Amino acid sequence: SSSSSSSSYKSFSQTATTSKTIHLDLPRGTQFKQSIRLSGEVDTIQSATPGDVIFQLQPLQHKVFTRKHHDLAMELEISFKEAICGFDREIVHLDGRKIRISNPCF
Repeated sequence: SSSSSSSSYKSFSQTATTSKTIHLDLPRGTQFKQSIRLSGEVDTIQSATPGDVIFQLQPLQHKVFTRKHHDLAMELEISFKEAICGFDREIVHLDGRKIRISNPCF
């Protein structure tokens, strides 16, 4: 008895170049290296089932803010006088909001 190896999958190769804009809203707390799948977004080959687009998030360095797990962090230098007597500063958040940070003197 001879055995033949046959596959139920058909192999084809086709290259298509298209452009498509995809809007992706990322919820707060989205993790670095997390994958986000958009099902059925690849539809360039008419005779094929639409495929998925998978995005893997990569962190970008920011000049002021860093991320500590789910928290946003920044370093803020204060003088010795501010440490002893208190301070009141305003910082600009990533989304443009102005946030007042204060440490009043007790």
